Amino acid sequence: MITLKTLIIFLMTVPAFADTSKPTLSFAAPVEISGESLGQYLYLYADDNKSESINTLPPSNDARWTPSESTVPNWWVYSGAMWGRLDIDNPGQGRIIYIEYRWAPGNYITLYQKKDGGQWVGETLGDKVSIKKRSIPHRYPIFQVRLQPGQNRFYFRTVTDDFVKMPLYAWSPKAFASASGIEYWLMGALHGVMIIMAGYNFFLYVKLRNREYMDYVLYIIFFGIFGATMQGLVMQYVPYLPQHWKTDKMILTAGLLTLFFSGRFSIHFLDLRTNLPVAYRNFRWIMAVAAFSLSVMAFVPLGVMALITLITNLWFYSSVFTVGVVISMRRVKIGYYFVIAWTLLVVGDLIMVVDYVIPMASWAEWGALVGGAFECLLISLALGEKMSILKDQALEVKIENNRFKASMESAKAIQDALISAPKSGQKIELASHYQAAEETGGDWFSIYHIEQNNRLYVFIGDVSGHGLPAALVTGAIAGSIQTTIYSEHIQGLALEASLREIAFFADKIVRSVGSGNHMTMGFIAIDLSSFRMAYLNAGHPHIYISSEKNIWPAVVSGAPLGHLKAFDIKVFDVMPGDLLFFYTDGLLENTGPEGQQLKQRELRRLLEKLTSPAEVVAAVEGKTNQIWQGTPPADDCAYFSLKLVG
Repeated sequence: MITLKTLIIFLMTVPAFADTSKPTLSFAAPVEISGESLGQYLYLYADDNKSESINTLPPSNDARWTPSESTVPNWWVYSGAMWGRLDIDNPGQGRIIYIEYRWAPGNYITLYQKKDGGQWVGETLGDKVSIKKRSIPHRYPIFQVRLQPGQNRFYFRTVTDDFVKMPLYAWSPKAFASASGIEYWLMGALHGVMIIMAGYNFFLYVKLRNREYMDYVLYIIFFGIFGATMQGLVMQYVPYLPQHWKTDKMILTAGLLTLFFSGRFSIHFLDLRTNLPVAYRNFRWIMAVAAFSLSVMAFVPLGVMALITLITNLWFYSSVFTVGVVISMRRVKIGYYFVIAWTLLVVGDLIMVVDYVIPMASWAEWGALVGGAFECLLISLALGEKMSILKDQALEVKIENNRFKASMESAKAIQDALISAPKSGQKIELASHYQAAEETGGDWFSIYHIEQNNRLYVFIGDVSGHGLPAALVTGAIAGSIQTTIYSEHIQGLALEASLREIAFFADKIVRSVGSGNHMTMGFIAIDLSSFRMAYLNAGHPHIYISSEKNIWPAVVSGAPLGHLKAFDIKVFDVMPGDLLFFYTDGLLENTGPEGQQLKQRELRRLLEKLTSPAEVVAAVEGKTNQIWQGTPPADDCAYFSLKLVG
């Protein structure tokens, strides 16, 4: 069975069959050395058990030393120790050079060189070694070595929990200081862009309370931490973090949180739940994997976690790019920003990720940071564009609302006109109250005095529901009744027959409207000459009649309009001075803040001993105000009191 070790050694030794010699590496003074790659000059040795020391290594002619064919030897996730042997020729006088190990997550990297007396002396650096112990406090481990005249031999030993590689570069101190200054300036500028964009979007979140802005702020923060840790900045500038959190766990934690919040942002920014349900579910899975990985990180080897994070990252890249293209194809403007921004980030991050596994070049580590800075700028512009779109939509909604409000005001004026009563001094006294649950409602009442036959017609109704649709049905009914009662045909009918005719036409109107509407209604006709009252009830709450001696409910059964099959009419005798009280069900069904309601017995008690309509309405208003306590009504409410003067 082929083991991982056998495969690695085979891949590393195949090129050696053709040519096992290495070109001579020579650093002659005073030539400046500017980041000379050392990887291709190395001979490599795999110490699977981490048992070898500098004094027990195989001799240089041992076949286990294999020549490197890469500028950055890389053994992926490897549990052993990787050794490298390097020979540098110095034809001139002794000189100081720096050897840079450009790999922040490396736990331990040890350089061995011979000192005076011929003894091998080792210096160990890496993210598991405090920055305070470094002779050169740089974001990457920097070894300061003295090249003696002639041949100089060095050994390197690297051990880590993550990808094991040996990215070694040589510098002269002056060239290193110059290049390092430029690098720090560039990193400051790129991270500064992300910090500014995070602050800008946080300000927008505070103002607008739109969660996608906060998702993007968190994405920028964790992406910035991820990049800063990969580049060793956290190791250099955040020394108070626990040592084991400096790089490996910080990179994985920040990377997984970046994936989580970038998934949330994509879902909300592009409204994927509505626009692309399949993509929405896909991003939810990515977020779930990221969250699960975070929860089990403490129990899974870091190398395995690094592979899971890498695969999830590639999954996210392919998903976000696909979604961006699909949205752009729909000619959605913010989709163009989205696809360009994420393309830049994906390309830059892929360069860094590929270099993470298969080393490309020293500049590849900048891919994610550069792509991320441009992505932050473009996505912030896209958020601004979306805010502009939402502002335009809000303006359109406002204009439409104003139109609707004007229409509702017109409808309310029409509805108010439908609520009619005879002028004062015409056989009755009247007081009323009306409150709609919305601008308009479905409750309605009208009172007509027909002088030709000295009759008083009283109508009260309640359409199912409330708002404009109910008001429209009410208007149709009120118009029908008003037309009907003034017709010569109705005036020529007997009291009961006139009510049947009016109810018949009202029922027909409700049936024709359809859409499940129905209307409860009370029809009353009073002959003011004989004070004989006919009452037809179409499912409406009964009326109360109060005389000097007693108060009683006039109970008549009947189905609501729209379902009316028979017209049951009862006749009552009333007297001048009697009070009649009419109401809709909202009076008893609307509730206060704790669900309290006006009860029938309380209503009846209020009506006792009151002698005028104004007193009745005032008493009912006072009681309902006490019960409802300003709670907005759930249903329309209308009631009125009528006194027969004689």
